[in-house]
Amino acid sequence: MKGKRLTLILLVLGVLLIAGAAGYFVWMRYSISQNAKYAKKTVETLYTLMPEVSSGALDDRQNAAMSAIEVNGNSFVGIIEVPAYESKLPIYAKWDGEKTVCFPCRYLGSLYNGTLIIGGSDNDGQLDFIGEISIGQTVYITDTLGVRYAYSVSSIRRVKDVSTENLCKEKTALTIFAKNSLDFDYTVVYCDVSVK
Repeated sequence: MKGKRLTLILLVLGVLLIAGAAGYFVWMRYSISQNAKYAKKTVETLYTLMPEVSSGALDDRQNAAMSAIEVNGNSFVGIIEVPAYESKLPIYAKWDGEKTVCFPCRYLGSLYNGTLIIGGSDNDGQLDFIGEISIGQTVYITDTLGVRYAYSVSSIRRVKDVSTENLCKEKTALTIFAKNSLDFDYTVVYCDVSVK
């Protein structure tokens, strides 16, 4: 009798665990979908708030500070675009680990002095291209003044640690990183200013 009762309890627990895992998976997929929609809507709003977009060339500026635009209580310093993957995402003004599931965040540095580092999630609708991007592909950053700057991917690395020291090992104008959701490491993409 005790054996049957224990078997029944274990069976019920197993069913509850499976149901809980399935519910969590559904909730996660829904959250990812909602975050992607929110990021897309934020990009559309940013375009309406910034001047008409024009191409720009980086120069030596005395002031490297990036101006921000506020949308729904969140501050953004620009838009990152990877045309090969039809990806356009807002760049949150400062590093916030909780915000990285919604949009990429400026981890460190500035667009204007060649020290910009952007980090985020590789979830669908976010930096989901990071596992597929290849050397030579173009990345654009549009600042909140409506100036669009072109970069070219120069190298890609998989690393276990994204400390500031590791991210700054390669001296490139733009660095993008994201944690690989199916692994315990990160993909780091280094970009130089495009000469095209």
